[in-house]
Amino acid sequence: MVPDLMTLLATLGPLHWWALAAILIGLEMVMPTQYMLWPGLAAILTGIIVLLSPSLDWTWQALAFALFTGAFVLSARYWPRAAVQDEGRARLNQRVHAYVGRQAVVAETFEGARGTIVLDDTRWQAESLDGKPLADRTVVEIVGYDGPLLKVKPIG
Repeated sequence: MVPDLMTLLATLGPLHWWALAAILIGLEMVMPTQYMLWPGLAAILTGIIVLLSPSLDWTWQALAFALFTGAFVLSARYWPRAAVQDEGRARLNQRVHAYVGRQAVVAETFEGARGTIVLDDTRWQAESLDGKPLADRTVVEIVGYDGPLLKVKPIG
């Protein structure tokens, strides 16, 4: 005796949604795309909603799944672009940009306008903004960069 489709849909519970999520995310792991990841995440979220509200009709469950899938797909389409770009300039793998405005300490007296500073636990090559040498242990502010060379000015 095989249950009809309506009976099967009426008995959907959180474990069914999580099983679907496992299947979709499992398929995603063997495919070179992201097409199954978003519906898989939507199925996890739908399963949580069904767990919190077990009497939710299957049509509302399907609607929630569809809405979550659409939201995840749209966010995946637009979010990464905004995360790696700012003012039209890509910043992926440019950690020196995050150092602008931070303070560091001169590690060794600059010879001419160039020397070494310590920022966090890393030594960086730096250049004095005004072209003057800086003494050992001078606190400086990072005001810019040219590739891996940080531009600094003394504070105070």
